Amino acid sequence: MPGIPSETGTRRMPAGQETERTVAVMIRLALAGALDARVLEWARTGVAPGRCAPAADRCRARALCRWIARTGRYVPDPRHAELLTHPGELAAQWGRWGYVVGDCDDFAILAAAGALAVGLHVRYVVLDWPGVLPGGHVFAEVWDGGRWQAGDPAF
Repeated sequence: MPGIPSETGTRRMPAGQETERTVAVMIRLALAGALDARVLEWARTGVAPGRCAPAADRCRARALCRWIARTGRYVPDPRHAELLTHPGELAAQWGRWGYVVGDCDDFAILAAAGALAVGLHVRYVVLDWPGVLPGGHVFAEVWDGGRWQAGDPAF
């Protein structure tokens, strides 16, 4: 796909940047990650083709959401830093260790990239607590053909 950046590794967001800028980078990372063979392998393993028919979006969406919950190990970003990791790097962690280390935005990026890689629709949900913790939590939701399924280890 033309115009999709080939970003890899972890990206540090400048301090004080608004949530919208962070989500814009997350979208670019998910689009790039959807083309990464490591992400496709991670997603296909989670969807388990033997359990879900290729066109069974409900089964595949639910399986992917359960997969991110099972494979994610939460580790917060360093204090006063916003780090975003390329989903290919996260999928490589799974390939090495059998699990993925990151925070909520990392899991959201990987879930979104995995969903796109296997042909599912996805969106980000940002939860804000104004005045307390702006942009406090983000996760991906995957469309199952009838409703949105939360792809979040916190749920």
